[in-house]
Amino acid sequence: MYPTSSGSAQVVSSRRIASIIQAATSRNGENPRALNTHSLRSGGTTHMYRLGVDALTIQFHGRWASDTFKIYTRLCKESVTCITSRMVSGARTASTLQ
Repeated sequence: MYPTSSGSAQVVSSRRIASIIQAATSRNGENPRALNTHSLRSGGTTHMYRLGVDALTIQFHGRWASDTFKIYTRLCKESVTCITSRMVSGARTASTLQ
């Protein structure tokens, strides 16, 4: 639920969220069909992973009953660079997605 300009609460449907995402994507000159509400799950999961959040917490907040959330986690250029640096330096840290 979100507050309206009059101060009352309004439920926002997933269809409305999808419409907002597609309109914003189109305004940015991108393909509006390339992003949808599922993109938010992937983006949220990836962001939590990059922050070092443990797997159980990511799973809980994403409301996943299994470890399927792992396929939503995307590696970005910064993550790959960081991993490469750790490998070269020999740094040892635990992975959060085991």
